[in-house]
Amino acid sequence: ASDGVTRQQFFTSGNGGASWQLGLMHAPGGTAAPLGYVATRLAGGPGGWLAVGPQATWTSPDGLSWTLAAARGISPQQPGDQMLVLNSAAQGYLAAGTGRAPGGGSQAVIWTSRDGLTWQRQTAAQLGLAGPGETVENISYATAQGNATVIAGTVARDGTTYSGVWLSTGGGTAWQRVTVPTDHGASTSVTGLGSGQSGLIAVRAGHAAGGGAHGVA
Repeated sequence: ASDGVTRQQFFTSGNGGASWQLGLMHAPGGTAAPLGYVATRLAGGPGGWLAVGPQATWTSPDGLSWTLAAARGISPQQPGDQMLVLNSAAQGYLAAGTGRAPGGGSQAVIWTSRDGLTWQRQTAAQLGLAGPGETVENISYATAQGNATVIAGTVARDGTTYSGVWLSTGGGTAWQRVTVPTDHGASTSVTGLGSGQSGLIAVRAGHAAGGGAHGVA
């Protein structure tokens, strides 16, 4: 931002983050990128890159050159919807967050898209994420590797909240509940998801043998 004008910028690195360069940006047709149109979430991988904000959708084949593909964010969204996480998935992209539940309170919402421009919105109830007596209030974390996409969020039942974790091998169209261990003093909350060469990683808050705060992966 400068002199009241905001412009989107992308930085790229080809050497593991040792040095960075401004990415190329343009509008459709190759003209200069307009001012504004700020993105707030970024996702990508071998299949392409996506950055979205409330009034912007940027796409890139490689993360180096970006196009303002649409002057809107993820759609459809209903009043009260809030996107918390954006991630590449097995067959495109997945966004998730929270929305208003019928009768009050909040419910988890998931959007899926093959190209980052056309989205399908479904609630946790429509996807069957909750168990008997449960309400899935939000989805706050997501990661993917190969055909596996994993999400985690807050689940409420009888006044108690804890984390739920789900796996999809079809790009987010169908999900199954999975169990992340709570060994080594871990709490019931998932505080992060990721992936690496060793596979998928979930992180829980916990306590060390001496009683101090500790992380459990």
